[in-house]
Amino acid sequence: MKKYYPQLLLTAGLLILGFALFYFFRGLKLEKILLSIGTFPKETLILVTLSSAVQIVFMTLRFWFLLPNEVPLSKASQALIFGHLANNFAPARAGEALKIVFLNKGDHSLSLLTATGSFAADKIVDLLSLILLFILFGSYRSSVFHFSLPHWNWWILLLSFLGLSGLVVLGIRKSKIREKIQVSLAKLAFGFNSIKNPKRASLGLLFGVCCWASEVVALHLLCSAQGLSFSTGEIIGVICVLNLGLSLAVSIANLGTFEASMVYALTKLSCPPETALAIAICHHALQLISVVSLASFLAVKNIKTS
Repeated sequence: MKKYYPQLLLTAGLLILGFALFYFFRGLKLEKILLSIGTFPKETLILVTLSSAVQIVFMTLRFWFLLPNEVPLSKASQALIFGHLANNFAPARAGEALKIVFLNKGDHSLSLLTATGSFAADKIVDLLSLILLFILFGSYRSSVFHFSLPHWNWWILLLSFLGLSGLVVLGIRKSKIREKIQVSLAKLAFGFNSIKNPKRASLGLLFGVCCWASEVVALHLLCSAQGLSFSTGEIIGVICVLNLGLSLAVSIANLGTFEASMVYALTKLSCPPETALAIAICHHALQLISVVSLASFLAVKNIKTS
């Protein structure tokens, strides 16, 4: 029975997601969605696809600059693009683990912990660059974020954190365990060395900003094609909500979570839900086309050089 647990959990997750999406989209009219999709000009679709490809290129450069010096650009690009591809076709963000495995295998390999540290450093810079844009363009003033936060009992959270910390401290008191943890933390910290280098950290942040700017351009083109006029801050707000939704890795290729998150954000800006869903579907589809195209190019290049 235990060997079927992953399949059962995946099936249960997909069923729950299906019911949630049905409830979320139940009032939408299919003919309006198809009509909105059909009104996108070919030029817009081409430009959005190119913007998505440029976004992945900047993402790759950011990832490479934050890796240890011995890792070449070719290895970094393979790890990121094939991992990104896996994220679009495998459940539970499996591509993130694949990126680390890629860095751990072959020539110029990194230890698993160092690769994990480098991956975490990339995610930190990625988040900081989005926060920077979020603040600079005043996205926090957008109507996308007009919602009330739940009330938390902070004393309970604090006591829970202190209790968990105490259990961790008791668990590592033994010298052997402590030594292993120290060695592991040293390897993990080595992956964060790039953040300590001002030049590399600044370049990583610059590429991170360019990466998000590419997605802002893509989404702005799609919205403009539907006759919608949003500010840059509002577009960044939509992207923030989208990525919060994508952090819930509950579906294959982010199908459903991508669309639901974007529809939620766009409707907060008074966008008709059918139009919002058409924009989300096109944006998601063109992103998939971009990553598949780049992954195919790398695969063909690897075959020719091998």
